[in-house]
Amino acid sequence: MVVPLRVYWVLSCRRCTRGVPAAEWLEGVMSMTTGVPGEELSDEVLRQELKHLHETRHDTFLHGSPDSLREHTARTFELEQEYLRRHPDREVDPRRTREGARGAPHHA
Repeated sequence: MVVPLRVYWVLSCRRCTRGVPAAEWLEGVMSMTTGVPGEELSDEVLRQELKHLHETRHDTFLHGSPDSLREHTARTFELEQEYLRRHPDREVDPRRTREGARGAPHHA
């Protein structure tokens, strides 16, 4: 399993890994994830699932048990990776890049 460096760094800084290397922890969590595997979802269902996961993240983080937080994190990671695999050339808002964030202020 290849884990992007940024994800490895973020996970390695969290207590949830409890001393286990982040890639190993994430691989173990991924094996516990329930639900239809991301690669089996249609594009529409994948987007709906991701939207729901993003909408529920804050409450899960604040009020979920450690198991539910691990499950939520693993499922979100799985589906985000599947989305990126399907859409490697997705449109990226220039303001969401380092260079764009440092540029002139943009007003909504």
